[in-house]
Amino acid sequence: MASFEEVGEGLVPKFTDWMSARDALRDIREEGSRESHKVAVLGKQLVEKYASKLGDEVWVVHEQVIPSALDIGDHHTAEACYKALHHKFPGSTRVKRLEGLLLEAKEEYDDALALYTDILEKEPTNLLIAKRRVTIQKARGETVAAITELIKILEIYMTDIESWNELADLYISEHSYEKAAFCLEELILANPHNYLNHQRYAEVLYKSLFAILKEQLIVLMPQGNTSLQL
Repeated sequence: MASFEEVGEGLVPKFTDWMSARDALRDIREEGSRESHKVAVLGKQLVEKYASKLGDEVWVVHEQVIPSALDIGDHHTAEACYKALHHKFPGSTRVKRLEGLLLEAKEEYDDALALYTDILEKEPTNLLIAKRRVTIQKARGETVAAITELIKILEIYMTDIESWNELADLYISEHSYEKAAFCLEELILANPHNYLNHQRYAEVLYKSLFAILKEQLIVLMPQGNTSLQL
């Protein structure tokens, strides 16, 4: 495996040899983890200096590096990897999605949305692209639009846990506790042994009841009497 050395308070990946770096990136892909700094540093070395040794895997590494490089603010490396992929696979939807990530990183949200809309017109069930639209709407503070988009996603992918979670969070942010409770009920049905879902459900029910009681108190309280407040 690629070795690491202490730098300040964190661990910075130190490139030792190309095979160790390749294996480290393979492990991260297989585990589905997101170790952005490690991937960006090791991946950059691989694609810049050892591309010929990787064979066809070099394109997988390019794809893996882009979101990680964007995470750590290395837009130059992300752009370089995207250009290489675009040249190799000019009509690929996967490459277009990566182009969208680059546009999002530059906060060119209108262009990113237009790109995603174009993809969805051709591939209406593309879940990853639909979720990117939700991400942009949240970044722009368009909560209602994000909720509408998530509802559309769940009409097709009714068992998508991530979407139910996100929808619950958005409803909570809008103080729509009954709707949030419904989302959490779906999560509990999908995974009844996850205690965090039960905890969130209880908190939402409490907030819902609190809101109802507060409204009733305001109605019943004599005008001008501010001595009782929730």
